[in-house]
Amino acid sequence: MLKRYGIKRILGWVIAAALMALNYTPSAVAFKLLPEKIYIVPGETAQLPDIGGLIVLKDDGAAVSALQDQRLSDVDPQSEAQKLEYELLGIVPVKSVSVVRRERKFIVPGGCSVGVTMFTKGALVVGVSDIITNTGEAYNPCKAAGLMPGDVVEKVDGVTIKSKEHLSELVERAKGASIELEILRKGQKIKLSIVPVMDNQEGEYRLGFWARDSTAGVGTMTFYDPDTGHYGALGHAVTDLDTKERLHLKNGELVQSDIVDIRHGSKGTPGELKGSFESARLKLGTIDKNTEFGIFGKLYKPYKNPIYSEPLPVAAQDEVKIGPAEILTTINGGAKAFACEIERISPQSKPSPKGMIVRITDADLLSATGGIVQGMSGSPIIQSGRIVGAVTHVFVNDPTRGYGMFIEWMLEQ
Repeated sequence: MLKRYGIKRILGWVIAAALMALNYTPSAVAFKLLPEKIYIVPGETAQLPDIGGLIVLKDDGAAVSALQDQRLSDVDPQSEAQKLEYELLGIVPVKSVSVVRRERKFIVPGGCSVGVTMFTKGALVVGVSDIITNTGEAYNPCKAAGLMPGDVVEKVDGVTIKSKEHLSELVERAKGASIELEILRKGQKIKLSIVPVMDNQEGEYRLGFWARDSTAGVGTMTFYDPDTGHYGALGHAVTDLDTKERLHLKNGELVQSDIVDIRHGSKGTPGELKGSFESARLKLGTIDKNTEFGIFGKLYKPYKNPIYSEPLPVAAQDEVKIGPAEILTTINGGAKAFACEIERISPQSKPSPKGMIVRITDADLLSATGGIVQGMSGSPIIQSGRIVGAVTHVFVNDPTRGYGMFIEWMLEQ
């Protein structure tokens, strides 16, 4: 009995080890990287993912043998898409990939440093503090009413808040009577009743919280669309420094920013590009959207890239490859190209800011910044003459590496 149990146990370990080893074979790794869609541009030839091994590619039920070295030059012009099936041993379906026709988009790469000035809808609660009343006691009406940091106060008794000063005026006008607040909390609208309290130290009625209605910072422009005049920048949302909540945009403006200092990044300590807004008189464009994938708006005049005189083609995510690339970013003067390596690609069927891992390899950039630093978010990633994505986040424990987002997700915004 024990002997048989031992054999079964050993056999189980052998099977488990074999399955783990199979999971890391070139075919298995390539299979994981298969996209949901492959885009075909009329007049161009696309490279089909080469799985090899036990996986067989089929088109309409027949093995694709006529397609030498896994290439596809076009799809049926009468249909928007067709399916390619990957099957195990040519029998068991394991993956279906759509082949879709679309025109090639051309945009101007960014890389220039920009200043971001934004005003929010309502007043953002960034912190709470007790009020010393006329009796000398500490009391916080904000806590009593259930108001929390991260909440956005949009209305007071039905009146839309224009600024944090406007909020203070409405609170003072109530003279201690209960008021109704309409707030936005994580996308949901909530109504709360709160009673302002006289602050004995300031001689004014207060609610017991600190509010913010604007922000400013430095980032990098990703692209400019010459067909529409629109741009995309940052590759992530503008969030509040204290609450980390995405700011709800009322209006904003993109302005010229000059890099005046660089804080070198190191393990555990992100670096930073420090910009000056003294040249804010040079206004570049509007800020119309603040999304998870960056800020977007319209430039007041066309942007010309100092490195690329003509717009570059946009790469679909299935065209992005592991290997050498470059990022365009500004550390002093104008935008420059710096070498990097795309180390990992994660195919995505829906938008996400973490589609690839990028490692900085350029000696000059590593010497100047230590790698990816705050302010470089939005730097366009270019590979084989195409815009493939944008830098979004740095790895805190390794500033030479960070995440990149597929450019198609920014263009969708």
